[in-house]
Amino acid sequence: MVTGNDRFNNATAGGMHGTHYSHNDYYEKEKTVEGRVFGNMGADVGLEEGRTITSKEFKDVAENRHAGTGEKLTREVEGRRPFCDLTVSVPKSWSIQAIVAGDQRILGYHRAAKEKVKAELYKLVGRQAHNGTDHLEYTGKLVGVEYEHDTSRCMEPQLHTHLVIWNVTRSGNGKLYAIDFREFLDWSKYLTAVYRDELARLATQDGFNVTIGERGEPQITELMEMSKDFQQRSDELELVIDRIEEYAGLELNNRERAAIVRASRGLDLDAFKKQWDARKGEFARLKTLDSATAEAARRELLEAFAKMVRDCSDGRLSRVSTDEVRNKQRQRVTPEQWQVMDQLKATREIDRAQEHKPDLDEAIDHAIQKVFERESVIKTYELYEAIVQHAQGLGIDLEEMKARVARDPSLVMGMRQEIGSARHYQLELENVLTIDKGRGKGIAITLDGISSQLSEAQFRAVKSLLESRDQFTAVSGSAGVGKTEFVVASVIEQNVKDGHQVFIVAPSDGARDVLRKDAGKLTINSPAAAVLKRTESLQLYQADPRLRQKLRAGDLLIIDEASFLSLEQGHRVLEEAAQRGVRICFVGDLDQGKSIEAGDFFRQALQAGIHTAELHDIKRQSPEALEGHYLKAVKLFKAGRTTQAFHELYLAGCIRELRGQDRVEAIADSIIRSQEEGISAIAVNLTHRENDAVADRVRVRMKAAGRLSDARPVAAYRTLGWSLAEKRDIDKLKPGLVIEQNRGREKGRAWVIESVENGRAYARSEGKVRYFDKSHATAFDVCEERTLELAVGDEILMRSASKPDGIINGERLRIAGWDQDGNPVVSDGRVIKHRNFCYGYASTIYRVQGDSAAKVIVSFDRHSIRTASRESAYVGASRGRKLCEVYVEQTAELAGIQNRSGNRKSVMEMAITLDQKLQPELGELLNKLETCHKSVERMVAPDIESKRAINAPVKTAGHCGRRVDLQPGARKRPPEFHMEQIKEPDR
Repeated sequence: MVTGNDRFNNATAGGMHGTHYSHNDYYEKEKTVEGRVFGNMGADVGLEEGRTITSKEFKDVAENRHAGTGEKLTREVEGRRPFCDLTVSVPKSWSIQAIVAGDQRILGYHRAAKEKVKAELYKLVGRQAHNGTDHLEYTGKLVGVEYEHDTSRCMEPQLHTHLVIWNVTRSGNGKLYAIDFREFLDWSKYLTAVYRDELARLATQDGFNVTIGERGEPQITELMEMSKDFQQRSDELELVIDRIEEYAGLELNNRERAAIVRASRGLDLDAFKKQWDARKGEFARLKTLDSATAEAARRELLEAFAKMVRDCSDGRLSRVSTDEVRNKQRQRVTPEQWQVMDQLKATREIDRAQEHKPDLDEAIDHAIQKVFERESVIKTYELYEAIVQHAQGLGIDLEEMKARVARDPSLVMGMRQEIGSARHYQLELENVLTIDKGRGKGIAITLDGISSQLSEAQFRAVKSLLESRDQFTAVSGSAGVGKTEFVVASVIEQNVKDGHQVFIVAPSDGARDVLRKDAGKLTINSPAAAVLKRTESLQLYQADPRLRQKLRAGDLLIIDEASFLSLEQGHRVLEEAAQRGVRICFVGDLDQGKSIEAGDFFRQALQAGIHTAELHDIKRQSPEALEGHYLKAVKLFKAGRTTQAFHELYLAGCIRELRGQDRVEAIADSIIRSQEEGISAIAVNLTHRENDAVADRVRVRMKAAGRLSDARPVAAYRTLGWSLAEKRDIDKLKPGLVIEQNRGREKGRAWVIESVENGRAYARSEGKVRYFDKSHATAFDVCEERTLELAVGDEILMRSASKPDGIINGERLRIAGWDQDGNPVVSDGRVIKHRNFCYGYASTIYRVQGDSAAKVIVSFDRHSIRTASRESAYVGASRGRKLCEVYVEQTAELAGIQNRSGNRKSVMEMAITLDQKLQPELGELLNKLETCHKSVERMVAPDIESKRAINAPVKTAGHCGRRVDLQPGARKRPPEFHMEQIKEPDR
């Protein structure tokens, strides 16, 4: 593994040769670890390659001085990083065999793999460029020093090498400059894959059995269990770290975690608690959600927390001899384990002439399928990492790999190490072309007899849609504006009056069920209610030609929750509709959840200028809810001003700061209280881990109240979220995993894997055995089994569909009893044999989009809050109608959410060149789009504090339609908006 750290204190970095690097992670008198200079510019700093460095020389170069003359090397700047430490470590089983068993071959493997990593570093070193085009000038010049250690601070065997790279490089103009170390850190996962590949290749050549571990690392098969015995001290430190994080309600970054691990006696937890408690008053002022100061206050709190951790950690080296360390390590080995290690030392060498040559093309194809399944644009190093990782142990020729990637026709090369999928580029451009060709090919619908219940804003939206003569239209609205009950229902009614068939679909079973339920809000037997009752999933609509054939030319297909549409799904519906003359109306909220698969289709459709009706007059939260704070907060969430939105909820008393288990207990109390008071409530978390923790405490309370009875253990399973490319890699499946069919007549049937061989996984279900190979990958999901306690009275959430059981994905069911075979029976009498379910007391963001309740309970723990985005905060907080509760471990951490967006870059946004020729009309259209984009004002966020025409008609330039920000992830601006052009990518 290769990990990087460039955050070293200038005041102390110069002394780290003596305090850390020259000792083997413990102090032994008169015995040190030599540091050897490497690199191709040692003379520039007064060092000679291959020579042992002295403490004075280390200090000089670290402090930006020439080791010989003392002259300044590069320009002094505040916050200068003295060096970057890239630590190259072997997996635990290899360290045991090398250090405890004394197998010198492992040292050779490690050193050879390390050299391959070093060769890649020369290609990554560079300085910041200021030419307006490139972010780096790659120089290929570096100098550093390496130290080889064989023990961790925990006194466990851990073979690793520190590559300390000085912050100096020589530019093409002959001058010395500082290095941009971000490049090393960004590429660290790729470097890890390179190291692991070479390590595994050399070991397998010598006859070692190598197994890929849970984190993708190669391990010696026979020592995998033994490795756990030498992980105990590290596990203890993880518990200490978890306790300190829970006490403070903050998550440590890698640097602070390393500070604790490096400490010989660890962290003094009592000392930390005393310091933290003594400064609580000081920290209270930093828990602000005022948008003007929140981010700075959050950073100050994190820095104070980190410094306190360092101050309470003992960083001194333990005083012990190497013999004592080795004896303690060997005492932990059983006779049986010694026998295994001795047998491994006798492993015969094999003929290197018979070395297996990797199928590089297969590895590249696999990696491309994997990385572009959920993204359209990635970084080059992500693709390289996936290629090398897939071929681990086969010995990838890195230069050949890069050359083949560069000329691969399925890829589009961008700037700044970006790379895109050519197929996605084609689909994006064809989508734009289809929308463009559909202008004027629609049908205007009469407004006669339109519902009088519509608000002025809703009427304008409906009128805009009905009068449009474009084949493709869209409704872009905020959460809770009445898109379905009023706008969609009115569009359906008017189309039916004019003699057109209308069909409505949603991209998930859950969203489909919400629409069916919404039919009950409409007049009984009305055309709109009938259409909503017949809502189907988009997947079924696209798979069943009979459903599609119900719509003729001029008829209308409505696609709800359009923000969940992937690029592929959007392309298919547009293409099919264009061929048959069917109109489509996409209904969604640009700022809510996105598809799991690649491509933000709805955002791209709006960028393409699709005729759009905007609707932001929120009805779900009344002006009186939480004394007006709730409605203001939801509008701010929609505008992307997330910190201000949380501030409104804070003013309303909705933010609850509780640590660790206390937070989980409070959430469970709130859920139970809502049930007892008859208040409908939705509990929302970001992760299944948090959902499980909440469910456990809810069930404890339900048991205590006598609401659960006849509890029994039940085998259940949950998906592992494997990509299509991963599922095609059949040999990565393991016995005990579950294959669930997700298509066909037996959708939902589960098969337990018994064996995997020769590209086939043999699995058993209900006494039958069959095999699955890569050709079946699109028709199954990979799951893991677990045991849940279920009781009569429990609520469960089905996480996939089952045709045999009549189960719908997303259904919430209540356990009413058991059948004679021990299967749960739910309240409507169905017997549940399908096992892909979880407790139903809390849901993820993805599950609740489209739902609403009187109260929403939103929760972030100290881990999930670091990945929460503006969109997830908006979706979660806007589910309530009257009440909202937000549970966090540190209020200040809410300010960081505004900096993160779930928008993904499209290939059109990054493309500079295209390797293969497109249809001429697509190239012409791209030119047209460029002109169109520059002529339209960005979509502005509503002014929350005034009645600025939030629902005013949209002004457009020609057919360009409404425009949105092209830069995914960019923070939305506060109300002081001004006109500006949107920079388009060069072609």
